[in-house]
Amino acid sequence: MTKKINLLIILLLVLNSCTNYDDLEIVVKSKSISLADQKIQIALVGKEKLDGEIRIKFDEDIIGKGDIESHLDSEYKDYELNFNLIESDLSSVKNGNKISLNLVFINEQEKVKIDKKVTLKVKFPPISKIKKITGKNFESIEINESDLQTQLWKNKIRMIEPKQIAESKTILNSSNEIFVAVEVDTLFEKHIIGRFPVSENSIYDDENLEDYLIKDLKESPEKIKSDYSEKLDNGNFIIKDTIKVSYSGNIGLYLINIDGNNNYFIQQIGILKGDDSSPVFNNRSWCSFNGDSEVQGQVCLDTKEFYGYNPHNVPFVGKAFGDISKIYIDKKSVPFKIGEEIYFKKRIYLDGGYNRISVKIVDKKGNITESFIPVTMERMNNTNIDIDNEINIDN
Repeated sequence: MTKKINLLIILLLVLNSCTNYDDLEIVVKSKSISLADQKIQIALVGKEKLDGEIRIKFDEDIIGKGDIESHLDSEYKDYELNFNLIESDLSSVKNGNKISLNLVFINEQEKVKIDKKVTLKVKFPPISKIKKITGKNFESIEINESDLQTQLWKNKIRMIEPKQIAESKTILNSSNEIFVAVEVDTLFEKHIIGRFPVSENSIYDDENLEDYLIKDLKESPEKIKSDYSEKLDNGNFIIKDTIKVSYSGNIGLYLINIDGNNNYFIQQIGILKGDDSSPVFNNRSWCSFNGDSEVQGQVCLDTKEFYGYNPHNVPFVGKAFGDISKIYIDKKSVPFKIGEEIYFKKRIYLDGGYNRISVKIVDKKGNITESFIPVTMERMNNTNIDIDNEINIDN
């Protein structure tokens, strides 16, 4: 009898020590979510005070989480949790559609206590649908409705990537101005037509598009405009501007809209090919090249041993790569073929001691690099020369 009473007491103690999680409820205060500012407002309501973590899941992927504490229904506290829906999540979502998320409460022992499914309306800010792109130095195109596909939010920047973009007809540099006109159906408060290196451009692999955009606008805030558009008879608007290239390699041409909440909407409208970099010179007879041969150039060149008196017949050995069009040594043009060994001799007057032989390299867009090859002439030793003055003449 005593054993039964003890077992009953232990059982009652265990039951009393267990928290009744059935009383817990996740209250969702948000009715919709904005993809410009991905947040959800919730509360955890229960009869007892509990600590834990709320995880936000989308298709089994955790897209956000945060610490939370339960409160009584009369005094519960709202929690605002951030989450991040990636590009693939948004590919099928349109403005006004609904999206389902799972809210999972987990206690400190990593044991799931509540798993609640919530459906929220998705709010997209307005977007300018591009109808037509015209301009100078690249092909004009008309954009179909179906060509605006992918959209991606990052911080307060929204990327919209169309399938079709206008492509440049020629390689440009900073001396070329490009006139661009874009027809859109929605006009924002502020807008910019800008150019930045695309992600495939290996010349600028240290920064991404957002970095270039932020840095460019900080350095040149006057680029943000609101007065260079006109309304058409069909109700659409024309946004136009004249820009310079300022980069080398593949350059994206972008329409950047800014709304009243300082959200940035970036749409690529074109691709340019720029050459704004001077050729590279290496003072050695051999070097390798792995750049963009259309817009980058490199020359390696050095002298080899030579003897004699002024003017010296100096041998040169090297190689040229990429978009090199002309090489000048000592202000005279020299022959070469791209990718093949350079070998020639040139008669040059040199002083005793240290000399500099001038080098000038020009690429196909007229970018110039000027340098020199150092040559040191050693002092010649005195040499005794014996001359036999005896001349024998046979009759």
